[in-house]
Amino acid sequence: MAAILYILSILWLALGVCIILYTADTRAVFKTVMGKTDTRILAVLPLLVGLLLIAAASASYQPWFLRLLGICALLKAVLFFANPQNLATRLTTWFLETLSENTYRLWGIIVVILATALFSWVR
Repeated sequence: MAAILYILSILWLALGVCIILYTADTRAVFKTVMGKTDTRILAVLPLLVGLLLIAAASASYQPWFLRLLGICALLKAVLFFANPQNLATRLTTWFLETLSENTYRLWGIIVVILATALFSWVR
């Protein structure tokens, strides 16, 4: 289970660094992938991440936090799969079109911090 946490933290770290350093390019990739994909298909990634976080939480020094992140990811997956009142589509459009470059960088910083914390909490 520790290997799952290490892999997730390394992937998150790489994503966060790409968002911080290559904001416009990363945003273009998000637009390409998320803009043309059905929200039910997009729900698979947070579903997998949520299940992995919940399953691997016992290999961490902070299992409650990883379970909380996993539950949040599962809730996001349910939101994207159900898409009530087209909410997931509106959130995706807001994320892809409205956010400023600085907000993307802030999101990248938050992802790097979470990835570093996850990496340091693995037993």
